[in-house]
Amino acid sequence: MKKTRFLIVAASVVVATTISVIGAAGTANAHDARTLPVGQSFVSVALLADDPTNVPPVGAPLRLTFPQPGAIEYTAGCNYFRGTAVIDHNRLNVRDLVSTRRFCEGPSTAVETWFTNLVNESPRWRNSAATITLTSTSAAAGFVRTTP
Repeated sequence: MKKTRFLIVAASVVVATTISVIGAAGTANAHDARTLPVGQSFVSVALLADDPTNVPPVGAPLRLTFPQPGAIEYTAGCNYFRGTAVIDHNRLNVRDLVSTRRFCEGPSTAVETWFTNLVNESPRWRNSAATITLTSTSAAAGFVRTTP
């Protein structure tokens, strides 16, 4: 178990470093890391978990959008989730989450459930010009911006 935890922590560091490098190579648009990137969309590049039995399946990239101030939307291709969001003390707090309730085959439902569990933990928020990293005590998600 300790070996698995070390590997996942090491992988998290590698992913965070990769995301930081990608972000540094992105545009130098002015942004405030403490606010939501309104009007921007992101796609997942890494979804990691401390418990190997809780790692989300591959094959369903998660799309994350901030359509207006105080709003968050996401999907992995099956259901659509929408809620209110605010950054407080470098944590993403999502409330009033609603979703469609479609039954879908494939990995998308599992990815959406995994991500919903992550955002319900008020994960630590890190936003650079072109990337977002969310981390909790048991999981991490990295995203790159898909809109200018």
